[in-house]
Amino acid sequence: MVDSVEAPDPYKLVVRLRSPSTSFLPFLAQETMPIVPKHLAEKGELKGKVIGTGPFKWERWDKGQNISYTKNDRYFKQGLPYLDRVTRFIFRDTTLAQAAFVAGQIDFMGRRASEIRKSELDSIKSRVPNLVTKPSGEMTEVRFIMNDKRDPPFKDARVRRALALWIDKKAIWDVVFDGYGTAHGIVPSWDPGALPPDRLAKIAGFGGDLQASRAEAKRLLVEAGYPNGFVIKAPFTLKSRTEIVAIAIMNQLREVGITGTLESVPTDPYYSRGTAGDWDILLGANAYTTTDLESVMRDYFLPKAGRNWGELNSSPEATGLFNQYIAELDPAKKKEFGYKLQETIMTRYVYVPIGTPGGMYVAWPYVKDYSPPYTQSTYDNLKFERVWLDK
Repeated sequence: MVDSVEAPDPYKLVVRLRSPSTSFLPFLAQETMPIVPKHLAEKGELKGKVIGTGPFKWERWDKGQNISYTKNDRYFKQGLPYLDRVTRFIFRDTTLAQAAFVAGQIDFMGRRASEIRKSELDSIKSRVPNLVTKPSGEMTEVRFIMNDKRDPPFKDARVRRALALWIDKKAIWDVVFDGYGTAHGIVPSWDPGALPPDRLAKIAGFGGDLQASRAEAKRLLVEAGYPNGFVIKAPFTLKSRTEIVAIAIMNQLREVGITGTLESVPTDPYYSRGTAGDWDILLGANAYTTTDLESVMRDYFLPKAGRNWGELNSSPEATGLFNQYIAELDPAKKKEFGYKLQETIMTRYVYVPIGTPGGMYVAWPYVKDYSPPYTQSTYDNLKFERVWLDK
């Protein structure tokens, strides 16, 4: 992506790219690209030092209890932030966190479904008058990948399409995501470049009629020569949510005769196995760097992409469309290239997204002007530069 970098003076950095890029600025804005003092970086002294250009400065960290920040009087946005101090409390038990919130000991909480389940929300509302609730998105996508480079059955596109049709995504959302899950294509549904619902519905497994989808899945398996199913090898990562999703998927596949062994694999060996291709179905989750389509393509769907396990996610047709996408400067044409690119990848039925979990922020009504954005990194989105308290 980057052709050259130069600093013509102490206050200017010039980066020249090999081709136009819509994701370059989002890359620079993410939490893994901070501006740090050169002398500390060169000495390797950044570990343990809190350095940045944000609205608040690190004040104190009581391990296992809380982290406090004070207002940055030299923040580059004049007049901000409004708050003098932000304290984040650490709760290892969500019940205790909710009790502290209801008691007025904390002003704001939430994000993931596991922090405030839908079944708990009504109870909180009944105890906090005029409770403010705002839905949030996560930057983690749950998916499975079918290995079309191994021996049958997954070399047969009919089999891959059948499995994509058979999986009941909503049932998984209800059990694992507490009903907060959302369907999407290559990028999450809240991103401006996401496939529109009408186009997503034309892809197997997204049509909404589960009964018809499963009837077609059975027909395809019979046609492909697997009326009674087959046996698979399916590793998954050692993460609680991934394990629950893996079990849910395997339980659904057993209904159509597809059985096998779920393998719980630690993270590093899981990545090695993924690259080597020693599996039939790879179950896991992706943490988006950014949700920009170019960024997602470079991470997962181009040849030699770091998370393109066994290069199964890439194809010459998709790579060609990607090159047209990044070169196109007309916004309308670029968006259409992006749609076609996502459809091309998803209709190979190698990569099958289950969905992205969501959650809920809750706040006392005196907390003003916090709007949880749905793009960029989860960590970037917890800024409170414009928040103020009406009390």
